Amino acid sequence: MRFRTVYTQCQTGDAAKNARAAVRDIRDQLNGFSASSIVFFCATDYDPHVLAVEMQDAFPDAATLGCTTAGEGVDGKILNASVVAMAFSADVFDYCRTALVLGDGQKPEGRDQFTDVAEAMHYLARGTGMEPMQLDYRSFVGFMLGDAINPFTETVVGRVAEMTDAIFVGGFAGDDYKFSGEKYVIYGRKAYRSAMLLCLWKPKNGFSLLKTQAVDVTGTSMVITKADEKQSIIWELDHQPAAQMYAQAINTPQETMGILDFDENPPALTVDGEPFVQMILRQVDGAGLKMYTPAVQGTRLTLTRAGDVYAVTRETLSEKLREMGGVSAILHVNCASRHTSLKNQGTLRDFGELFSVAPSASFFSYGEIYVGIVTLTSTMILFK
Repeated sequence: MRFRTVYTQCQTGDAAKNARAAVRDIRDQLNGFSASSIVFFCATDYDPHVLAVEMQDAFPDAATLGCTTAGEGVDGKILNASVVAMAFSADVFDYCRTALVLGDGQKPEGRDQFTDVAEAMHYLARGTGMEPMQLDYRSFVGFMLGDAINPFTETVVGRVAEMTDAIFVGGFAGDDYKFSGEKYVIYGRKAYRSAMLLCLWKPKNGFSLLKTQAVDVTGTSMVITKADEKQSIIWELDHQPAAQMYAQAINTPQETMGILDFDENPPALTVDGEPFVQMILRQVDGAGLKMYTPAVQGTRLTLTRAGDVYAVTRETLSEKLREMGGVSAILHVNCASRHTSLKNQGTLRDFGELFSVAPSASFFSYGEIYVGIVTLTSTMILFK
C-alpha cells in the first residue's frame, strides 16, 4: 500500500491534550505502515505547537508537515474539529524534497530553511541535477502551504511561478472562521506564522492536477486603474471609483452591497479563457474594494457569476478520473467559502462523497494556490 489516510477527533476542552491524544490515535492507526512523508490538516481544537512536536516524535523517519484549517475532509467525509492525515510510503516518489521560506525577520534554523525564495527553489531542485526552470511540469509537481495571504506570501508565490515550469498548487491555513490571525503552517517540530512551505515531488506513477471553479464567465470586464498594491485595495476600475463601478456591473445598490454579493459575483483573471477567481472582502471608505487576493494596477478583471459547486465538481472530477483511468490518492485544497456555499445548498455531504473513490485528504482554506493565488477554488493533486 502506497497511501494511507486516517483521521481522529479528540475533544477534551484542552487543545494541548487534544493534540497529544490525536497523535497517539494517528500513530496507532498507521501502525505497520512505513511512512516517508505525512501531510496533515488540523482544526484549532488542537494546539499546533504541541501537535508539531508530537507528530515528528511519533514518526521520526518521516517528513511531517501540514497546517491549521477551516474544516477537514478524508475519504469522502467532511469533518470539523478533527485532524486528518495522508501518509505516503517511500514507493510514492522518485524525488521528494521540502523547503521552508520564512518572513518577518525569522532566522533559518536548518539547511532546508530560507529567507530568500531563489535559494529555497535551488535547494528544492538541487537533488534533481537540474535548475528550477528545467523541471518538467509533466514529471514534477509542487505542493505549497502558507499561513495567510499577505505581501510576503504573495511575493513567494509569484517568485516560485517565475522560477519554474513545475506547477505548484496548495493553499493557505484557516482558523475555523475565528479570523483571529492564529493560522499556522506546521513543519517538523514547529508551527510557523509568516512562512511558506514548499514541497517538490516527482511521483513514480505520475499525477494529474485539477482546478475547479463553479463560476460562469460574463462578457463584462474592467481594468484596475488605481490600486494600493501593498494593502490589496482597488481604488479605481476604468478610472472610476471601484465600489461604484462594481455595484453598477452587478446591478446592486452600492450602499447595501456586501459579502454575499461579492461571493455571487466574483471577479476573475482570465488566461486563455480560463478563470482564476479573485475575492472581494469589503468596501473601503465607500469607494475602494479590499481584496483577499493581490490587487495589481493594470490588471483586467472579468466579472463571473457563481454556479453550483457540487454539480461542477462532480462533472469535472468525473471527467478527470475517466481521463486518468483511475486514481490512487487525492490531495485536495478547497476554499472555505465553497464550504459555506455547499452547506447552504444542502450538498456538503454529497460533495464529500465525490472523494470516496480513493484515499483522500483535504482541508478548507483561506485562499488557494494554482500557479498564482486564487479564491473560491478547489485545487487537487491526483496521484496515479
